[in-house]
Amino acid sequence: FSSRRRHTRCSRDWSSDVCSSDLTRLWVLPADSTSAAEARRLVRETLSGQPACDDAELVASELAANVVAHAHPPATLRLDVGDAVRITVTSRSGVTEPTAGPAAGAPSGGRGLALVAAVSTEWGWRRDGGLVSVWAELPR
Repeated sequence: FSSRRRHTRCSRDWSSDVCSSDLTRLWVLPADSTSAAEARRLVRETLSGQPACDDAELVASELAANVVAHAHPPATLRLDVGDAVRITVTSRSGVTEPTAGPAAGAPSGGRGLALVAAVSTEWGWRRDGGLVSVWAELPR
């Protein structure tokens, strides 16, 4: 991975960091296996024609799929478009911290956050009580 890509676990409220947001959208995703497809559709409809659209679809899809696999759906999908594109998925927390790479002993899967890290300029997560938010930022 490029040195410009960073993963951070942070305690600050990223929602207030989107100072120059031109657009903010918030959706509740389905609590089932259609969550990833719905996240892709919502992002595609919102960012259609913008350079970040394909990568944003991938990120939203992977983050939504992680909720179904590792946390407790339903989840919210937040899309902030300003100087950058920030995608945040929030759900009731699972037992493990989000990590980029296959889980120990997992024969397949576990590569979603590695994909997110590969296409984003920065990604991270934070726990707030019983909720976990995983976010990624892409160049606009």
